[in-house]
Amino acid sequence: MTYRKNFLILVLCIGAFIAAYLFYVKKERQASVARYLPQPLPGDIYKMERKTHAEGRTAYYLQVKEVSAQGVYFYPSQMTAWAPTDIFLKHFDSTEVIRYSKKELEQIKDGQWDNDDHDYTTLLEISRK
Repeated sequence: MTYRKNFLILVLCIGAFIAAYLFYVKKERQASVARYLPQPLPGDIYKMERKTHAEGRTAYYLQVKEVSAQGVYFYPSQMTAWAPTDIFLKHFDSTEVIRYSKKELEQIKDGQWDNDDHDYTTLLEISRK
């Protein structure tokens, strides 16, 4: 009986630790978006997630090339993944450039980038070196 009780306590402690860690990671990501989105700089890396009916969830990165009055220009990552993992995704294609206006980036941040023309896309995190 003691063995089962100790095992249950261990499982509950591990579950509580995982929940607390995931909460912390989510708050850190939200803080990075709030801190860096208003003033993007070349070299910033945006972690995005796109949801489609055909492919499901896809994670990808964009690296800021330059910022202008027309918007923010990005180099896209060379690879995408079906899960929000980032081990091989931070390799960028400097031959291709994507532009988002600042208004579009705000819409993506607020979760409003979901209509017939665009897949449901969310901004997960911004990192700056």
